[in-house]
Formats: sequence, structure tokens, C-alpha cells
Amino acid sequence: MTREQIPPMELDLGVAAGRVKQRLEQWHEADVLRRLRDQDPSLWVGDDAEISDRLGWMTLPRDAWLGGLDAILAGAAEAAELGIEDTILIGMGGSSLAPLVLERVFKPTRRRLRVVDSTHPDGIRSLVDSLRPQGFQFVVSSKSGTTLETRVMTEVLYHAAERWFSQPGSHFVAITDPDTMLADLAARNDYRRVFSAPSDVGGRFSALSVFGLLPAAMVGIDPERLLRRAAAMEDNCLRGPVSVGLELGAAIGELALHGRDKLTFLTSPGLSALPLWIEQLVAESLGKDGRGVVPVCGEPRGEVEAYGDDRAFVGIGMEGEDEPLGQFLEALSQSGHPTIRITLRDRYDLGAEFFRWETAVAMAAIALEVNPFDQPDVEGAKTEARKLLEGKPIETKVPGLVSAGDKDRLTETLKNWLGWAGEGDYFAILAYLPPSSENDRELAELQRRVRDLTGIAATAAFGPRYLHSTGQLHKGGPNTGVFLQLIQSPQTDFIVPGEETSLGSVITAQADGDAAALAAAGRRLVRVDLEGRGRQGLWMLRQLLSR
Repeated sequence: MTREQIPPMELDLGVAAGRVKQRLEQWHEADVLRRLRDQDPSLWVGDDAEISDRLGWMTLPRDAWLGGLDAILAGAAEAAELGIEDTILIGMGGSSLAPLVLERVFKPTRRRLRVVDSTHPDGIRSLVDSLRPQGFQFVVSSKSGTTLETRVMTEVLYHAAERWFSQPGSHFVAITDPDTMLADLAARNDYRRVFSAPSDVGGRFSALSVFGLLPAAMVGIDPERLLRRAAAMEDNCLRGPVSVGLELGAAIGELALHGRDKLTFLTSPGLSALPLWIEQLVAESLGKDGRGVVPVCGEPRGEVEAYGDDRAFVGIGMEGEDEPLGQFLEALSQSGHPTIRITLRDRYDLGAEFFRWETAVAMAAIALEVNPFDQPDVEGAKTEARKLLEGKPIETKVPGLVSAGDKDRLTETLKNWLGWAGEGDYFAILAYLPPSSENDRELAELQRRVRDLTGIAATAAFGPRYLHSTGQLHKGGPNTGVFLQLIQSPQTDFIVPGEETSLGSVITAQADGDAAALAAAGRRLVRVDLEGRGRQGLWMLRQLLSR
């Protein structure tokens, strides 16, 4: 492999710099870098055996060359030979976010990647109606093979494919761990290929495995170049002498421990999708045991005065297009905010960033004294959703839905919601709407309005995607979140073949189940039914907030 340079990183941490230096000195005295390289599970709190089974990510940049890359390249070549122009990836969380980021950053034109990570029937209808019965394939991606959303979406889309093809399985590919339910399903339905993933790599640490690299290769992104950049970062992070992974991890951990726990991401335009992947890595790895770091992604830039003293800023820019970003970071730094600046030379440096952030988050977990490789509070929302789908009642009392049609009551409710948050809190807008660029923009503007009205950080995410990302932080992290759940009733629906349910029932149960889990954790929550208004409903909320 050709030796690559890593993207430079500049830390301007102000008064926190001394604490970070002290943390790094402590780690040096404890021989942490060598122990990390040796995959010593005792670095973290938790069960050593379980942690040992989740450390395979540290060798992925090199191990992928030992047969894994060949399989990825062969799969991509086969798809090209079959004339496949559209790859539809069905997956959630760690199985879908890295491919989603790679697609949005690289923007392939000759072959396209579309990620399906929402059970909202209106989004599935839009996808099905856009497909023509040729030139596409489905990639079903799930580490466990049991993920509810992936399972029901696969059943619905396989049923659609049966109407188009005499052998629908030949248009399906699976990525999963060995011996899973998905592997069995692929065998029964004669999927074209099954790609086996490393079992010792957790989902959110799997970007540099077949989960991230195969979908990228399918649309013409070179996985070999991504791995070369990642290998250079691995060499730096695990072998030093100055490990940027340890530096970044120490900074994130110490800033959070001293009140700067709203890690706010700013990017140059071409990298705006990258924080989506970092968001899950940070929130799900660090948000537990009443501690955590709140990643703030997608929030439009404001005036420097708009930000509170619980913020730390990460600017990730592309060389040649980040001058405004650099100027804004400098203004933030001059105002006393800690800043971290990373500059990529080109898009393939994403390979390096995947490894840098994985290392940094693992190290920040040492500082926060949490296990970065589990997600103990994710199961609560799943359990409640399963109860509802089985016709069982939810025992936890949850807030009722406020109708968007009752503007007076909604205005009063929103006013009260804003008033619930105080110093050190954050707002979280949880939107059970079909993911779309239009809804993305409206949610970002809603974030901006909430922040500018209150001076408090605002996050926003689509459900059920966030259940596999920030959901762990919401329930297991500090009780500093003030939640607004938005429901858009589907205009269409799909029966899930072989099951007594529909996609509409699934997404309703997921929203209700998460509301129950939030209420059980004592979180502050308001729920609003947009009554089919969608994007117009988001716009209306923004106007009502200013009353």
C-alpha cells in the first residue's frame, strides 16, 4: 500500500487545553496507546469478554486486504456486468449511515445508491413508484438479521419485486453476519449473493467493512482508495508517536466533563452529510449511564452570539472550499468557544475520517467511564413497539397528541415546550415524516428558529432512523433533552406479507413505543399530530413558535 498523508487537525480549546494535555499525560503514563493497539478490553468499563468481541474495527483497514476487498470488488464488478444502475439499500443505523454519507458526498451520477431507512409508507410508495422493472437491485443490510424495520421493508419490497420478476431473489443481495436470520432468508429466496461481515465489529463501527464499502463500490466509489486513507489513519492513531485519535478523544471527553457537551458540527457544503454518521457514533457510544455527548448536526449557522457556553465546535472542511468555514471557526474561537478544525484534501479522505472518529469516540468513552460498544437503552422503545404490534397495552402513560388543526392549543403547547428548557439542556425534534430533501430543509429551519428564540442547542432527526442513532442518548444519557415528537399519518399503506401488520401500523407503533420509553425515563415530551400536513406542517410550527 502507498503511504498516505492524514487530513490535518487543529485544536483551539482555550481554557480546556490544559485539562486535555493532562488527560493525554495520564494516558501516556498508563500505556494506553499500546493497550489500545493490543485490544485490551480493560481500558473500558463493562464485561471484558463482550468488549473483546467488539474490537475488530481496529484492524479493518488492514484486514480488508486479506480477502475482504476481493469479495467487495467482485460483487461490484458483477453488478456492473448485469447493467445495474440503481442500488437500493435496505438497512438501519450502522448498516446504512456510512453508505448514505458516501453517496451524498461522492454524488455518483452514472450509478445511483438510494438508502431506504424509514418505514413510513409514503416514502416506500414514492420509491416503488419510481422504480422501473430493470436495471436495479436491492441490498439488504443487517448485522443481526433481526432488525424490525429492515425485516418488514424487505418483505414489502420483495413482494413488489415478485410482480416484476419471475426470479425476484436474483435481484437481491444480502450483507450480514454469519448464520443470521437474514442469511437463512437469502438462502430460501435464492438471493444472488450473500456477503458475510466480520462478527467482531459492531454496527456503528462497521463503516470500513463490507457494510460501508460494498454499497459504495456498487456505484463506482473506489473502496481500495478509501482503505488506503484509512490505513494511514490507523497507523497514526494506533502507533503514534502523536495519535490524533487520542487527541480528539481526550478533547471530546474533557470538554463534555466540564460542561461543553453539545458537540456542534459545521462543514463545508460538500461534506454536509458526514455528521449524520458521526452523530450515531457519538450519541450511541457515549450516551449512557446518565452521561453523554450531544451531537448537534444540521443546525444552520447563526450569529456567534446565538451559541451558549455548553458548546464545542467541530469544523470539517474540504480543501479549497472552506474559507467561510475557517473564518466562522475563528470568530467562534475569539468568542471563547473551543474549536476543532479538520481539513480533507478530497472525498476519499472520508476513509481516514471514519477511523479517526471511531478511535476518538472509543477514547472519549474512557474519559467518560462508559462502555462505547453497547446500547443498553435502545431495547426499551423496541419492546414497547412490539407490545403495540401484538395488541398489548402500554403501561407507561404518555402525553396525548396535540392536533395541528387546533392552532390555539398548539401555540400554547409550543410556548410551554420552549419554556421547559434551561441552562445545559437541548431540544430534540423527532419527526416521523417521510425523509426528503424538502423535509430536511424545513427541519433545519425549525432547528434554527428554536435556537434563535432560546439560545439553546436544537437537534432534529427522522424517525425511526434516530432510534438507531441518537435514541440511546435520549433515554440513557443525561436528562437534559426536551423532546418534540411530530407525527404525519400516512396517506398510503403496505401490508407486510406473512405478518398481520402493515407499514403504517409499524411506524405508528415505533413512534408510540419511543414516546413510552421516553416517558418511562422521565423525559420532557410533547407530541404533535401534523394531520397529513407534512412539509407545510413544519413550516406552520415555525410560524407558531414566534407568536
